[in-house]
Amino acid sequence: MFQQILAMLAAQLIIMFRGSKPTTRFKPVAGFEIDRFLGTWYVAAYVPQPFEKKLSSTSSEYSRGEGSKVSVADRGYDRKKGQWHCEDTVASFKEGENVGWLVVDALNPLKKHRKFIHLNEDQTQAIVVGLTMRTVWIVYRDRNLTKADLDALINRADELGFKTSKLVRVDQSESFGSNSQAGLKAA
Repeated sequence: MFQQILAMLAAQLIIMFRGSKPTTRFKPVAGFEIDRFLGTWYVAAYVPQPFEKKLSSTSSEYSRGEGSKVSVADRGYDRKKGQWHCEDTVASFKEGENVGWLVVDALNPLKKHRKFIHLNEDQTQAIVVGLTMRTVWIVYRDRNLTKADLDALINRADELGFKTSKLVRVDQSESFGSNSQAGLKAA
């Protein structure tokens, strides 16, 4: 039974990654300042993956963990079910604290790598990629990202070769904690 589940999972991963180019040509940002980076990052747009739930108000909160680890709390609101999905994990730096590349202990293999390939000067807007060109997130620090700023980030992602026509813009109208946390569910 376990082997059948493992085989099905492997087949799904092959289908998902088939024809997808790796993001190895993109270097993670250097001069990464972890203390400026910590806090909440909101997802403005992302390319949804098969089997991924469509959530609104998605965010990731980064805080200092044990040693050189980073604690990561991913959140998203499922409007259909009226509940928050949360996943608390730990990340480590792939190439050191001054390089923007985290490896997260996530169950979802698509969310394991978070390589920051674009980070604006004041560290409030970023383009983050996974291992393939099908995994890209546009994230920001301020819940009120302007349309002009979002369009500029999307244009930048397009210039880098990402299929921005597949980007889904995320509605950030829900605030974590503003709804009853009785609907809190681990992702």
